[in-house]
Amino acid sequence: MDEDEDQPAVVAGDAARHRHLGDDLHGLVDRGLAFAQAEVELQKARGIYAVGRIKWIALLGGLALVLLFFSLVALTVGMVIALTPLLGALVATLAVFGGLVIVALICALIAARQWKSMLRALSNGSAD
Repeated sequence: MDEDEDQPAVVAGDAARHRHLGDDLHGLVDRGLAFAQAEVELQKARGIYAVGRIKWIALLGGLALVLLFFSLVALTVGMVIALTPLLGALVATLAVFGGLVIVALICALIAARQWKSMLRALSNGSAD
């Protein structure tokens, strides 16, 4: 498109009398529709891009969680193996198990406290 097409026509004198408001409104509507269609296409392209990226983000995030789980299993087995010469196999296993249960209970208590705090904030309309 030329620059002349983008700019509204300035008509002076006799030609201005023959120009109709309907023509101007029709041109305005046409430009508005073209803009709306371009915006729709832009948003479609953004959506397609986001979906493609989200697939990879989800895949890599899932892989990270699986690897984190296996590393925690390895750490647990390593702690049992390291404590076995000091405490014996059964006591080392029970010690690691007990430590993990204590950590899990602490996490569960914190989560329960956060849940109750959230419910209070939502029911009263005020945050802690």
